[in-house]
Amino acid sequence: MGGQGLYVIWNSLFNNFTPATSELSLRYLNAHHQDGTWFIGTSNGVVLTNPKADAWIRAGHEDAYFKKPVQYIASDSKGLRFSSLHGPEDLQYKTLSFDSKKLSYQFDRSEKWIVQQQLKYTAAAFGCVLKTEAGKTDTILNLPGFETRILDLIWFENSLFIATSKGLYVWKQGQPQALAIEGAWNQWTVFNFCDLGTDLLIAHEAGLSRWKSKSIQRFKPKNITVAIHKVIAVNHSWYLATQNGIYITDSSGYIHHHLQQSEGLPSDYIADLDLMQNQLLAISPSAVSFLELKDLQKNPYQSAPLTLKYRISGKPLWHAVLGPVILNATEKRIEWQGIWPEFHPKQNLIFKWRLDQEPCFESNGTKTELYIPA
Repeated sequence: MGGQGLYVIWNSLFNNFTPATSELSLRYLNAHHQDGTWFIGTSNGVVLTNPKADAWIRAGHEDAYFKKPVQYIASDSKGLRFSSLHGPEDLQYKTLSFDSKKLSYQFDRSEKWIVQQQLKYTAAAFGCVLKTEAGKTDTILNLPGFETRILDLIWFENSLFIATSKGLYVWKQGQPQALAIEGAWNQWTVFNFCDLGTDLLIAHEAGLSRWKSKSIQRFKPKNITVAIHKVIAVNHSWYLATQNGIYITDSSGYIHHHLQQSEGLPSDYIADLDLMQNQLLAISPSAVSFLELKDLQKNPYQSAPLTLKYRISGKPLWHAVLGPVILNATEKRIEWQGIWPEFHPKQNLIFKWRLDQEPCFESNGTKTELYIPA
């Protein structure tokens, strides 16, 4: 079952979950919440869990479309919408059950779609955007290239804004085709939009920009020089998913928190994030990470310290592990996955460790495992 493997980084702010060993090829793509449930789009359907992450199911084994990549998840007045390029031609609502809830959902064949003023705009495959009105469909954008993707759509200032892997496009009523925004936008991949009401935030591979009063202003919080995949604005805080972890800023761009592997993320590459009440969920390709926002106010190093040393088998000298320690926790032992930069993982090592004020324990050197005493 996806999400059942616990992935622990000592003194981590995050609870991290990886695919079960039977699904190591599974990749997490996106996240969405509704009615107190997390929905996680993957390379093989949708995984559901609750805020405690103590119950996980793969949705709808009886529905073949749940066995395909899900590019986008959203909600409307009728239920959940799962967008997949392998979805059905006709929209049909079905029901799935989780955590004593009945949830209505439908699939559609697209990367994403939105409805505005009785018009449907669909991000189809291979750089194509369709407009459907009263059963008539017209193409308003058709970009060349088999790998071209439409990454986001939003209606803003009476225009359709289109984020693509080949720049930013805008379509207005009466225009036959969407028009490209000129300049550096032609070279950038645009990932995501966030509607602030009077302004539109645009996340792209060069950072963050603001569409304000029909003009684009480059908005670059200090020290953020990497691609931003997703931006969420809640109250006066902005949450940014980037190639270099998660940034939490205020609306002026002041960085309050920068969360990376050193804070417990299994990867600095964050593809998506979502916020449900005071819980943040971050998506990296191989893990799902949960963060309680109240924990940001705590010192992450107030928990019991772990003293860990190692030596190469046959040699007397013990070395302290000073760098990050990534451990894979099970009920009876902790298996190390990587301790760097001090040694090659294939070396035959002996560990000794002390948790808080407990006695010191030593491994036998035959397995790369740290055993937790009963």
